[in-house]
Formats: sequence, structure tokens, C-alpha cells
Amino acid sequence: MKLPGCYSSGEFAHKAHIIKKTLRYYDEHNIFKPSYVTDKGARFYNDNDFAKLQQIQFFKYLGFSLDDIKEMTLREVDSKTILDSFHMQMGLIEERMEQKLKKQYKDASNISARINLHRDYSLKPVSWFEQIFNQCAFESGYSMLELGCGDASLWSRNVERIPANMDILLTDISYGMIRDAARNLSDNGSQFRYEVHRVLRPGHLYMQYIWFRAYEGDKLVGERV
Repeated sequence: MKLPGCYSSGEFAHKAHIIKKTLRYYDEHNIFKPSYVTDKGARFYNDNDFAKLQQIQFFKYLGFSLDDIKEMTLREVDSKTILDSFHMQMGLIEERMEQKLKKQYKDASNISARINLHRDYSLKPVSWFEQIFNQCAFESGYSMLELGCGDASLWSRNVERIPANMDILLTDISYGMIRDAARNLSDNGSQFRYEVHRVLRPGHLYMQYIWFRAYEGDKLVGERV
């Protein structure tokens, strides 16, 4: 018999967007117990249980083990302990992100593959790099800085349109990217300089973007993001 204000395990799982097997596993391992169990073993949950499950799913998303989650949900944990644990997990997440970035941007092979897919299958009459180049409105004598240059496709695919006497500094977090950028622009070396910059700092998430600043002498005359 269904209790008023309660949900069967199937109803609760459906509303919480998880499978019944997960609820059963949490129950058997004392991670998340139902509010009521009948003599025949039927499990029932109430509205308050959604908040408890959400907390468990949140800790799981942050990378806590089920044993850690069980300990935190079964005992009283002060907010400072949770906050310290949260910062620790965020540090681990950022470390994993950094490792993925290093692998993803080891060289230009991955980004070149995506660029070529866009080039070969895009329905737009003007390429993405041509659009960006048009918006920047480069002029002769400008000094330019690009953060996150990749394989320098912006420049190599518009090389004949680059105004004379421009001083262009290309930077990236990847030595492999800078190497490939220099290789792609080997016939236009006098206008380009290259640097590897580390932009991932503790406590900050990495964000890749293109940023141009144009100078005439020491005067800033324009910038694009």
C-alpha cells in the first residue's frame, strides 16, 4: 500500500532522473536510505529525500568517493569541513583539466583536424578565419599580440592580406602549437615572433580566447577580443 506523500522507488527514480538500481545500491551500502520500507521490502521516499539525493549527486560530481560521501551524509559535518573538501576536490579537478589540456594541445594535430572539417563542410561562402581577419582591420605598422594562436591558421590562411611592416607576436601554452605555427609561417618569418606562455594558474580555470591589440608607436589604437 502506497503511503500518502510518498513515492515508490520507481516513481522516485523517475523524478530524480536516476535508475532504480542506483537507489538499491545506495540503500544496500547505507549511503542513501528510503524514508520507509514495508514489511514486504517495498521502498518509499518522500520530498525531503530529493534534497538528500541531490547532495549525494553533487559530491559525486565533484569527485568524492562513495565512502567519503557516505561518511559526510551519515554524520554531522560542519560547513568549514565541507568547504575545505570542496576546495581540495576543485584543485584535483583543475589538475585533471590541466593534464587534459596538455594532451589536447600537445601539438596542432587535433585543432588542425577540426579546422579542416570546418573548411571542407561549412556552407558559409566566407571562411571563419577570413571573417575574423576582416573584422580586425589590420593596417601597416601595427604591432599585434595574439593569445592562443594555435597553428597560426588565422595568419597562414590570410598571408597575402597581411599589411607590410606589421610586428606580430604569436603566443600559446603549447610548445607544439608554437612549433607548428612557426612551421606554417616559415616563408614569412620576418613579421612574426613566437612565445610560449603558461596561462593556467592555481585557482583559475583555463579559457582560450583571441585578443588583439594594435599600436602605432606607443599609442594603443585598437583592440579586438
